[in-house]
Amino acid sequence: MARGNEPMQQQLDGHRVRYRTPRQPRTPGGYRDHPAKRRHRRPHRYSNSLDGKIPSELGNMVNLRVLEISENNFTGRIPPSLGNLTNLLVLAIHQSSLTGTIPEELGKLTNLEYLELSSTLLTGQVPESLGNLTRAQLFHLPENLLWGPIPSSLGNLMNLAEIELGENYFSGGIPSSRANLTNLYGLILSDNQLTGSIPATLANLRSLTELYAFNNFLSGHIPLQFGQLTNLQYVDLSVNNLSGFIPQELGSCTGLRSLVISHNRLSGDLPVTIGNMLDLQIILDVSDNKLTGGLPPELGNLAMLEVLNLSHNQFNGSIPSSLASMINVPSVWNFDGKLVFEDITRATENFSDRYIIGSGGYGTVYKAQLQGERLVAVKKLHQTEEGISDEKRFLSEIEVLTTIRHRSIVKLYEYCSHPRCKFLVYDYIDRGNLHGILENEELAKELDWQKRIAVARDVAQAIYYLHHECNPPIIHRDIKNHARIFHTIHVCWLDLRPPVPFALFSLFAATHSVILTLGIYFNAELSYTSVVTTKCDVYSFGVVTLEIVMGRYPRELQTFASIGEHHELAVEDMLDQRPSSPTTVEQEEIAQLVEVAF
Repeated sequence: MARGNEPMQQQLDGHRVRYRTPRQPRTPGGYRDHPAKRRHRRPHRYSNSLDGKIPSELGNMVNLRVLEISENNFTGRIPPSLGNLTNLLVLAIHQSSLTGTIPEELGKLTNLEYLELSSTLLTGQVPESLGNLTRAQLFHLPENLLWGPIPSSLGNLMNLAEIELGENYFSGGIPSSRANLTNLYGLILSDNQLTGSIPATLANLRSLTELYAFNNFLSGHIPLQFGQLTNLQYVDLSVNNLSGFIPQELGSCTGLRSLVISHNRLSGDLPVTIGNMLDLQIILDVSDNKLTGGLPPELGNLAMLEVLNLSHNQFNGSIPSSLASMINVPSVWNFDGKLVFEDITRATENFSDRYIIGSGGYGTVYKAQLQGERLVAVKKLHQTEEGISDEKRFLSEIEVLTTIRHRSIVKLYEYCSHPRCKFLVYDYIDRGNLHGILENEELAKELDWQKRIAVARDVAQAIYYLHHECNPPIIHRDIKNHARIFHTIHVCWLDLRPPVPFALFSLFAATHSVILTLGIYFNAELSYTSVVTTKCDVYSFGVVTLEIVMGRYPRELQTFASIGEHHELAVEDMLDQRPSSPTTVEQEEIAQLVEVAF
């Protein structure tokens, strides 16, 4: 059976295809940091590359209280003899190649408080005998090949604080018996094949703080009774077949920090009671539904909100001026409806030449003032002859960009994929580029060593994030001196812009509302092999760093041979002389930068 991000089924209703979405990040303060989890925090994360089968003789260690054999290369089945360890409190087997089914004998571990069997190749149905683990508080079976119905016997586990069954192939409905678990704070059922309606009796789970059931086949309405779950903080019911109205009763869940109900068939107005969710901070996503009517001005009450996605609906009317008070929102998506498309075309007088502030091989940049007095830069992408394939490429790259979250990487505000045009919306920056700064004596003096060091540091952190914290790694390919500098924040930003795979990117750096523009730097290896790797970014970063230090393009150092010859070049002989002389501490930091650049 295929695994990974490939779709498992298609919903043959003529227009909708099932797919897996990226797993929602676990947010600080959520179920990952609950006291029950802290009580059973793993004492060790064994990662010894052990292989072979788990020895059945482990079942003879009857006084064992903690058994964790995670992140190894074990194969074969879980020995039924582990059921003899009746004093066991913790059983954790994570990330291995174990196969077969979960032994029924594990139901004998009646003292078990923490069960984790995750990220393995376990298959089959969950044995009903696990309903005997009445002391269990944490019950984790995610990322396996388990199928069949969720056992109703799990409703007997009255002490459960968290149950995680995500990323399996469970089918059938959500058992209503689970509504008896009054201590439950985390219910994770995402990425399965569950059907039927969401039981209204889940409203009895008054301790519930996190509910993840995205990427299933759930239908029916969102229960009105969910308004009684006043402890809810994180809800994701996206990518299902839910219909009906968004219940106004959800406005009683004033502790919600994240609400995602996108990719369903919800209709009607966006309820004004959403404005009561004053703690809503992370995301409000109602995209890809059939919502109509105007946007309620009460949305402006969500002053802490970071991401608002209203796209792919049928909203009408104007954008409420109250949204201007949402100063923390780095992303507001509202496209392929009419609102923001019309706002952009109005602000640019249908992309009149008089609003052009720049152009390039892939698009033209316009200055636009939206309703609410916000200034933005709109990059309208040139039409290509590649048709549908180009559309797929554009949307796939946008999907990647919208998942990137790093303080030194510019967040995409909005995008539009419209039959008439495609465009991206970013902050408007009103000053020149790095080339212009280095050519201007006064501006070059103003770019002092503290600011230059900060620029290099923040770009390095952003590149590290793209290479090592994104999966798969993102290769920027176009690190150059197209960098914005914001004096008030002192943060360097990387800007990732499609449509060619991450080739429209430009660097953003921190001082004066200025755009730094350097060129595109490739290493010799790329010119010979034409293979783009992370090394290309590292090389380009080195060239940009030398340009920041020297105040000009390091032409004499542009080949590998000359770099080797100049390795012993005195740092003081390389420094741009226009800023004030660096302090002793700054000299040491500059020397480190030069060493990294070489």
